[in-house]
Amino acid sequence: MSKSKSPRSFTWIALILGFNLGWGFYTFKQESKTKSSLSVELGLIEEVASELRVSYVDEEKVESKPLITGALHGMLRRLDPFSAYHTPQESERNEDHLNGHFAGLGILYGLSDEGDVLVRRVYQSSPAERAGLMGGDLITHKDGEPLRGLAVNEISKKLKGPPESELKITFLRGDEKFTEKVVR
Repeated sequence: MSKSKSPRSFTWIALILGFNLGWGFYTFKQESKTKSSLSVELGLIEEVASELRVSYVDEEKVESKPLITGALHGMLRRLDPFSAYHTPQESERNEDHLNGHFAGLGILYGLSDEGDVLVRRVYQSSPAERAGLMGGDLITHKDGEPLRGLAVNEISKKLKGPPESELKITFLRGDEKFTEKVVR
């Protein structure tokens, strides 16, 4: 003799199935709303980028990748002072720096009005101090290569290198010119 299911069991199954279907539909609609508003905003970014490519004067500045990278930087900077977007290259450089794969001269610097590297401070017991650099000196060349006119991040790339590596720097102190070997 087989036991048949009671109508009460079928009612519970139908209720559970109905609830699950309703919840699934509601969740799907909410995700669709979120995705569609995001799509609209991303479409706006795409429209602006397209217009820039057509009408902006400097064509090199409106390439897609730098524009998107700039948008990502801005989006994360907007959140708080601690959020930032890093390109894969920036992330790798940061990892190398944090892991001690790169070393510098041991200076704090800025740019002079002429675009040279202005040494603001020389850290005690640093390679720069051992080479005789002082605050106020202007570093003009690295390994015979001029540094004038480069952006700060480009200068930083040129002055940093693997620990124990050598470079020659040329610097000015008043009217005197010096060229010294520095071991990072």
